[in-house]
Parts: sequence; C-alpha cells; structure tokens
Amino acid sequence: MTGTPKASADWLYDLPLAPGPPDLRLGTRALDISTWLAADEHTPKELQLRRDILAQHGSSVARMVPGHEKGLEELLSLAEIHLGDRLDRSAGSPMEQLAVSAPDDVLVMWRDEKNWRLIGGALLFPNQWTLDDKIGKTLADIHGPVDGYDELLEARTDRFFDKLSPARPMARRNWFFHDDPTFFQPNRADQRAFRDPDDAAKLFVRSEGQALRRLAFSDLIIFTVKTQVAPISELKARTVVAEQMVIFLESASARSLENKDATARNRAIVDYLRS
Repeated sequence: MTGTPKASADWLYDLPLAPGPPDLRLGTRALDISTWLAADEHTPKELQLRRDILAQHGSSVARMVPGHEKGLEELLSLAEIHLGDRLDRSAGSPMEQLAVSAPDDVLVMWRDEKNWRLIGGALLFPNQWTLDDKIGKTLADIHGPVDGYDELLEARTDRFFDKLSPARPMARRNWFFHDDPTFFQPNRADQRAFRDPDDAAKLFVRSEGQALRRLAFSDLIIFTVKTQVAPISELKARTVVAEQMVIFLESASARSLENKDATARNRAIVDYLRS
C-alpha cells in the first residue's frame, strides 16, 4: 500500500525554508478554516487507501482511550460541518469514522493536571511512528526523537497548547526528504547517504500540512495532519522553491539536516537542484 505521489504539488510553495537559527521553529499561522479536512482531486484515491489500511490494521491505527465520549461527539459534530456527506457514520467507532472520511490524520490531545497527552487518533499515513508508540504520552515524550525539541521547543509548545483558543485555530507545515513515497510508513527508516546528484533525483519530498483546533466544550485539542508527497523533480521545476531550498541546505546546521532526513546527502541534493 504505497499510494501515488501527487502530480499537482503547488503545496511545495508553502514549505517553510527560512535559513539559519533557530534549528527548530513552531512556525504557526492562522488557519484558513475553509481548508480544514477539505477534499481535492486526490481525496477519492486517498480515502480508498485509508479504508484498505484500516481494514488491515484496525485499532492499531484508529482508536481512543476510554472516558472522552462527549469530546468525541463534539469532534464528530465539528467534522461533519466540514465533511458533510463524506462523514461515514457507519464505519465503526468515532475514530474509524474519521479515518475513512477525511484525507487528514486526526490526533486528539487532552490536558491532565500537568501535561498535554495524546489520547487517541486516526493515524493511517504515519511518518515513521505509530499510535502504539505514542498514545498516552506527553508532548515532550512524543517529540523525544526530534533532536533539539527539549532545548528549543518544549516550553514554547506547552505554552502554545495552553493558550490555543477555540476561536483561533492555527496551522503549520513541516517537510522531509524521503527515499520512499509510501504514505503508510509506521517504522523508522535509515536514510541512505550519497553524493551523486543522480541519487538525489530519486528522492521525494514529504510534507505535513498541520492544523490545531481546540474544542469549545470538551477542551480537547484536535491536531490534524494532511500528508502530501511529491518527487523532488516537482520541487526542482518550481525555480523559486528550488532556490530557497538550496539556500536552506547550504546554511542549515547538522541538527537541521538530521531533522529533515538530509544528512550526508545535502550536497548531492544541492547539486541536483542546480543542475
């Protein structure tokens, strides 16, 4: 189950490519609410892929810890406003309904007395992690593998979650270089090193358009993730983005390159984009 990289990839213009420190940024902005869970020309194929993944993996990709039923109903009511008839109420549990009705993954955060914790989700297009890995964990534990998170983002992210308003949902985007265009990637993959631009030409850009919405009544925070994948040739074809990427890769710290899966191949990527 690989899915197909998207031929239309103008989302590449939205990649955050500011060079230099800090190595990690929240990079949030106000969410255009009309884009939340929105469909596009790729949605029918993506929803079929999501149904196939759910049928194979079941509760390991879509489940919720008990005790938050009212919050789930509030989430489904909100989602139905945006999904309309696409919300399949017959698909099973609330998380399973969302799993096959929206092109985005949906993750649910809840604050206990001390910390925000992941309490459930529909994670069908994972980027090298699983619900089993993270469910029940705090934000700090979830982001533990991200080099520099504790130093640069942990306190800021906690404050951001605490202050997030139901009236002002927020958005952000991230990106990575991958050898594999597969949408369903639950396991960490070793990124091969290379120096040849011909190897760089085989890479893919994987990006997540993320949105954060706080529910008004149950006070849960909903984190949605729209996964998009394109061959690096699509990035090269957009000259402005390619030039910005070259600047980023030539100025990025070792930590930034590691977090973008570009370590030991950034020179080859630059040479390919300039060729």
